[in-house]
Amino acid sequence: MAESVRKAIEGLPMHERCLRHWHDEEGNDACFRGVPEEELWGFGYRPTHEPTERIDRSQCEGCKDFVSQYLDFPMRVEDIEKDDLSYDKPIGARHGDLVRVRPCGEEYGGRTYLGVIVADAPTGITVSYDRERETLRVAQSLHNPLIVIPETHSVTWGYDSWWSVIKGPEELREITDGEIGDTWYVLLARGMQSRLEQD
Repeated sequence: MAESVRKAIEGLPMHERCLRHWHDEEGNDACFRGVPEEELWGFGYRPTHEPTERIDRSQCEGCKDFVSQYLDFPMRVEDIEKDDLSYDKPIGARHGDLVRVRPCGEEYGGRTYLGVIVADAPTGITVSYDRERETLRVAQSLHNPLIVIPETHSVTWGYDSWWSVIKGPEELREITDGEIGDTWYVLLARGMQSRLEQD
């Protein structure tokens, strides 16, 4: 698989591989020539600077300022820096807290289970390469509560379920469709959907 990904990246036109290239909503091409690499975004995110010049894509071929937005192999790595990937506690809970959890997966049949928060675990990792220092940097991009469900011998992410911390015996109850429908973000999504349908 890695070989097929490498070949796919190498097959991209030069302007699509370059970290300095940008095209706006109208399809105009631009270059961030001279902007320090660490200040560029890449992977299609909005850049932090205005483009330094408008260009024609044909100018990208053989450009001496080309900087790949992908990790090009082979590469020399002198050091690997790793961010601290641990977090003290998940939002709204602590490790070991008992929770009532209703996973979204169909295999759970809409049931509510007793769960345990075991970690605030990474769900996404980013890797960047400092070409000057020949250093790989590994960082956590996203994290989410990881919940063990003993009855099903399974785990679920917080964002793949409806869950809340159990603070007392009165909270040992099913999570109902009504409760889900009354959460602020579901109400917001329904309101937005209603406005889109009216337009």
